[in-house]
Amino acid sequence: MFLFRISFFLPLALLAETTLATIGYPTALSLQNGPQTFIQPTIAGTVESGMWGNVREYGRRFHKGIDIRSAQKDRRGEPTDPVLSILDGTVMYVNKVSGRSSYGCYVVVQHDLDMPLFTTYAHMSHIDVVEGQKVVKGQSLGIMGRNSLGRLFPKDRAHVHFETGLQLSNSNFQAWYNKTYKRTNPNFHGLWNGLNFIAWNPLAFYAALNQGVSLSDFIKNLPTDLVVRIRTQTVPAFVTRYPKLLKAPLPAKVEGWEIEFTWFGLPKAWTPMTIAPAQRRSFVPSPSLRATHQDLLYLSNNNPKLFLEKVLYLCGL
Repeated sequence: MFLFRISFFLPLALLAETTLATIGYPTALSLQNGPQTFIQPTIAGTVESGMWGNVREYGRRFHKGIDIRSAQKDRRGEPTDPVLSILDGTVMYVNKVSGRSSYGCYVVVQHDLDMPLFTTYAHMSHIDVVEGQKVVKGQSLGIMGRNSLGRLFPKDRAHVHFETGLQLSNSNFQAWYNKTYKRTNPNFHGLWNGLNFIAWNPLAFYAALNQGVSLSDFIKNLPTDLVVRIRTQTVPAFVTRYPKLLKAPLPAKVEGWEIEFTWFGLPKAWTPMTIAPAQRRSFVPSPSLRATHQDLLYLSNNNPKLFLEKVLYLCGL
């Protein structure tokens, strides 16, 4: 039996009733009228296939964002929808070579809320912005497209792939990438490679922030499915970059960390330990997580600890 998990933070019915006013939309389409009105399905044809979560290949493959359909086409059937920044921010990365990524041509924008938020806009046919450029909410980043890995997918499935998440590493991603891929597949994107980001459900994020929840509280309020305890005196770079995720102030001397993970691998809450844990590393699933770590299996080629080790390494541990 396949596990099919989207895991909305709020029920779909509540999402439909929420007034999403404080954050802009990635396109002219509203995201409050029900997923069937804005989601672009895959060839499978189901709305779920274009949403976030374990929605691909009968629940066996994780999709990090949502796919928003085209609502404007030219006489050739090509999309002409402007892709819009959802908040004020800074363009951190632009990839204009489709063949270098499964995202095709894409843009990453950083938004400074109570902690940094990163949004990704992928499969664009044209990009209007440059790295380092300041953008405002609703500003066009370019035009929706249908490219990926140097190829075009069908016109009737044109969409923008949209992600909201955190960047894991600002320093050691390339070292991890070189070790993992043995230089057989070059990293053209540096720290802005999609593998260096953990992304959550954008629709749950919209609903929470528009109810007045801060970004850091949204993250910390996500369910904990796994706790990792680590014996170390290191203060990881991830904590330095995202201090809002600390559950307690940093002590004068750290002896270890208790880190809470969501089912999809986001290190959502960090507690510094003043007494060193007995084991160098221990993995403690919560009662809500299957003993087999079934959810994390989808993200780690059937090796959840390997996936968690990747996240911990990129966080600076």
